[in-house]
Amino acid sequence: MVLFKINGERNSGTNFLNTILRVNNFPVYEQEIINNVCKQWKHGLPRKENKLLDNKVIDIFIFRSLDEWLVSMYHNCYHLEPKNNFTDFLTIKQKSIETYLLDYKTNKCLNADDNGKTIFEIRYYKFKKIMEYIQKNKNIVLVNLTFLQNKKNLLYFLNQLNNIYMNNSISTHYILKIPHTKINTNIQNRKYSIDLEIYKNIINKYKNEEIESFINNLTCSITYKSGNKCILKIPHIEPLPIELENYKNIINAHKLNEQKTFIKNITLTVTYEL
Repeated sequence: MVLFKINGERNSGTNFLNTILRVNNFPVYEQEIINNVCKQWKHGLPRKENKLLDNKVIDIFIFRSLDEWLVSMYHNCYHLEPKNNFTDFLTIKQKSIETYLLDYKTNKCLNADDNGKTIFEIRYYKFKKIMEYIQKNKNIVLVNLTFLQNKKNLLYFLNQLNNIYMNNSISTHYILKIPHTKINTNIQNRKYSIDLEIYKNIINKYKNEEIESFINNLTCSITYKSGNKCILKIPHIEPLPIELENYKNIINAHKLNEQKTFIKNITLTVTYEL
């Protein structure tokens, strides 16, 4: 049997992706909690045991852009000690306040790896562990939350999973719109009143430009089997909003065609075996 395993840092869209797959009848494993022991924590480090959950396990890792993620983590700092202000949150080492849930492998508190790391170090430590996991495993999907929040992209994403892993056995009458999984409203993201410009110097000091560039440029990448690489076109470029049409000539005069073409052609990469 095929099983999709959802993974990602807190406040990155794991609940959204889990719900979307479930309501569209994709077989999903998120995590399992028995008493106070959590197996395969969706926000934790990927482990080789993931692949033993079923005959074919597809690991899906979802990422969120740094600015949105930082603000959401500050307001919803799951398992972490709240900070008095945003500056402290960005600069002071984090501390776990999880006293109930334990990791099934280490028998330590669920997020023990967070202790003694800044919020940036937590993000990049897990990112690097995910990259190491990818090098040793197949059937890996990387996806950007913002990319999935576009309906056309989401439709294409579901079609690819259906085609590659489910032999098109899932009905294509997909449900593409669901309420926010935390507050049960029709908004995509919760809104918070933090002016990030005030903290730009601090964020720029600690962020990893290479990793953030990777995440920002990520749409969806599917590693099916080791072998040759195939680029699939994704129709996710929307027309200019009506209010911008009046300025189209000015925009065209200043944009760099080579860079614009590159950005428009970022689609989806599938690595598969011929």
